Amino acid sequence: MQMNLILSLNIFFNLFIAKHPFHVSVSDMQYNEKSKSIEITHKIFVDDLEEALKDYSGEKIDLAGEENLEKNQELISNYLNEKFHISINGKTVKGTYIGQEEDNGSVWCYVELKNIRKIKEVRVTDKILVDFYEDQTNLVHLKYHGELKSLMLNYKKTEGEIKFD
Repeated sequence: MQMNLILSLNIFFNLFIAKHPFHVSVSDMQYNEKSKSIEITHKIFVDDLEEALKDYSGEKIDLAGEENLEKNQELISNYLNEKFHISINGKTVKGTYIGQEEDNGSVWCYVELKNIRKIKEVRVTDKILVDFYEDQTNLVHLKYHGELKSLMLNYKKTEGEIKFD
């Protein structure tokens, strides 16, 4: 069921590159046993992110341009740090922004959470784009030791919890 949802969202992302009738982001989190880290990939429509960053920074943003890559990375990192929070087993965890790449009208943003030994519960606050689009839906998927769990967050519900045995 969840894999079908992920596949469907990827199809939607690729079909609605230009002005799209809905606003959605997907945050995929995978636990890496070897490095004891959580690797996060945020997938966000380019035009939505540019508009939100323009509102956030007060400047015109062009994510496609290579000339502002470093500035854009810092801006995206700051935006994600402000809008996406994770607490693992009751402790707030700060991510390290790795970078981003554009693909077919979407931006893939990469973040890593280091020194994660064991996960019992994860509390996620995801306010990406929700203060910009009232119809924004943010899907969060966490894969830990082969088990995939998901949250669907939005303007009215920006926080959720995932538990593992």
